Amino acid sequence: MQTRWAALGVTVAAVLLMTSCGESPSMPPPFSIAVSPNSISVMASGTQQFSATLVGTANSNSPAFVTWSVNGVVGGNSTVGSISFTGLYTAPAAPPNPNGVTVTATSAADPSKSASATVTIKAAPVVLSVSGTVFSGGALANSTVNVSNANPADGSVGGLLGTATTDSSGNFTAMLSSAPTGPVIITATGGTYTSTADGSVTTGTISLSAFFDSVSGPTTTGVAITPLTEFVATLTKKNLSGSGTAPTFANAHALGNATIAQFYGLGSGATTETIVPSFSKGDIAAHPANFSAGFVISSLETQGKGLVPATSDKLVAALSNDLDDGVFDGKGKGPIPLGNRTLNSTAGTIDFLIAGNDCAGSCSSIKNGGSNASDLTPVTAQVSSGVQASTLTPKAFGLTPGSSAALTTLAFEGHQYIFMAGRTKGIIVLDVTDPTNVAAKAWPCLATSTFSMNFVSGVVPVVGTESHPQVFVYAIAVQHITVLNAEVLATGTPPAAGLPCPASLVDVDKDIVITNPPVPFKAGNSTVFTGAIPDNGKKGVWLATSDGYEFFDLSTNSLTTTVYPVDVGQQLAENIGGDINHNQIVAGNYLGVQLIDLSLQKSFDMDSTFFTNNIVPLAPNDYVATTSVDTTDRVAIGTAEDVGNSFFINLATLSENTANSTFLPASTNGFAVVQMASPATGLDLTGASADASSHMVLFGTESNPGLSAWVAVGKLEDPAHPAGSTWVGMTDWVMWNILNSPSVAVGSDTYFPTSDPAVFGCMYNIGVGNPYGYLLASDDTFVVQVDMQGLFNMPRSGATGDAAHLPATDPGLTPGIFTVITGY
Repeated sequence: MQTRWAALGVTVAAVLLMTSCGESPSMPPPFSIAVSPNSISVMASGTQQFSATLVGTANSNSPAFVTWSVNGVVGGNSTVGSISFTGLYTAPAAPPNPNGVTVTATSAADPSKSASATVTIKAAPVVLSVSGTVFSGGALANSTVNVSNANPADGSVGGLLGTATTDSSGNFTAMLSSAPTGPVIITATGGTYTSTADGSVTTGTISLSAFFDSVSGPTTTGVAITPLTEFVATLTKKNLSGSGTAPTFANAHALGNATIAQFYGLGSGATTETIVPSFSKGDIAAHPANFSAGFVISSLETQGKGLVPATSDKLVAALSNDLDDGVFDGKGKGPIPLGNRTLNSTAGTIDFLIAGNDCAGSCSSIKNGGSNASDLTPVTAQVSSGVQASTLTPKAFGLTPGSSAALTTLAFEGHQYIFMAGRTKGIIVLDVTDPTNVAAKAWPCLATSTFSMNFVSGVVPVVGTESHPQVFVYAIAVQHITVLNAEVLATGTPPAAGLPCPASLVDVDKDIVITNPPVPFKAGNSTVFTGAIPDNGKKGVWLATSDGYEFFDLSTNSLTTTVYPVDVGQQLAENIGGDINHNQIVAGNYLGVQLIDLSLQKSFDMDSTFFTNNIVPLAPNDYVATTSVDTTDRVAIGTAEDVGNSFFINLATLSENTANSTFLPASTNGFAVVQMASPATGLDLTGASADASSHMVLFGTESNPGLSAWVAVGKLEDPAHPAGSTWVGMTDWVMWNILNSPSVAVGSDTYFPTSDPAVFGCMYNIGVGNPYGYLLASDDTFVVQVDMQGLFNMPRSGATGDAAHLPATDPGLTPGIFTVITGY
């Protein structure tokens, strides 16, 4: 360049010399500049080579004869782009505003001579990718992962955006061909995994899905596709298809996530699509959601191995189908195939909890991570609490009983059972899966041997402590408890008369210490136990004892030191009600009503003025006998003895006064009273048992042998949505004296209840979708099954007064209303 400009300098000097000698110079011909290309589009951060040509001179195509600029800035800058002395233009990282710039070449010899080109700068196409992990019953290797648009209206799969294959650790990165237009669904199909249950190599047979509300930015990382995201995807689609105003996709998805996170104990706000399962012992505390997810998936794998060993992941697909209707009940939108069988109604709930307890001590992933079963106690408790409290779990399965009547239901392995405290018969077991064909057996060895000839008077379900369901059993006057294997009770063979119970039946058998002496009942009986309610989340049972209300810890098989004494001036309740999911126990203590708030660890007595003005008139010169709770509508039902009145408390809106330890029902729709019959009928109530699925109540009565043996069924009203401006507690009821039904008789004996309310109760039969009541005959020899809905639906004798609540004809003449069960 120096040589070229030096030559030009010599030429100019020669011209000047000739001029000075008086000669006319020869002027260089005129020239112009051209830039090529003169109009171009360049992507952000892209490059473009420009060239300048001198027109009218031989010195063309030389880069040194021009100066390059962008928008007037020599060499350009980062905003408009830069250009080198050779004319190589580099566009800025992002298009300027406006996105057009001018590239100019200016003559170095004559700055008046220039030429320009127009450059339009376009945003560079964003290269999108999604990466994460696929985990089935273990990390899923060699699985095909598809990323697709999802239809926001129903969650269906739209256009394919990208695909990938997982590596040996289940990891993948999928490059997307275009940006998603809305929500995204990622599916993984096929592959193999090393089972977290037993370490075996297993071939994947199902597809797993995960929804994302959107995918933005060049990369999305940390995606997890697991059985949990598959369940969330099913619930999301279910939520989108619900009646009423359709929610947004984001809301439907968030609700699905919250439901599954709560059910499996992952923690509030957990997002399943970002939770990669973990099995390291340190993560129990450091990353609890990840460890809980790993535990849940291993438990499902364990359960699947037991049901369909060769294709264990099919259980996840079946459970996903089960959630089509928003409930784990084995139904979905029809029978759900699983291998050569159909899915059990209890597979997603109680059977899963049982598998989880098994997995805690046996799963290879748990052991390899350094944990043993005791390390997982907080994890299994959290999962059990979640299953117990979830709307995905039918109330009929026995996880959340609302009262301590000596009858409970427990469903497992696809069967539904009634376990009844049968007094001299020990425990009576009824398989009520088909209520038209009930199988019955009894275990009298429990009364004669385990409780030393004392009546068995209490039985409550226990799930989440062992690798099988259990029942907690006590006798009313003995400081002794036993925990029994419910599977053996249901499927085993009772021993011959006089023989002790088999060792396989008994998990725990021990004396416990009650400090206070037995307390008298109204009839003069003495007792140390009167009621119990399970707390499966805390792995124990709340007991009503002569010491007060206290907790039996099934982890240590001992009573805890926390005791809530019976309020002063009151007596131990014959039966207690509870809503453990909301940390409430409520007891009608004869001369008062006591509320225990387990979250505050404090006891409250119903305000004495309110009790005197509202409860006492129900039972003049008598007692508040029992309480039961509808745990769905959160209604406590109380009765007095010997009169036909009942009362109802809205537990959701009551107020607690911590200063004086009293509570009051809310002034609006917080309390209701129902006079169910005139004294002339002889309806003498002795207790109530509520069903939280149908919101129906079974009332038992005092006995007048040969004169009256009433049964009553009522329909609760939801206090949050009363039909009128005032909550009435119970909208309708029907009552009948069973002694007026000759068909309800066995030989010379006829059913009539004793005055103990613990000999009856009700449950919701999940198979037929109907509530049933069960009443034990006073000599323990037979049980009467009551079709509660059938009885309630019967035409009435009249339109007003007692007649409005009396059947027009004998219900015993209608098949199925009353069924006598014998043979145990």
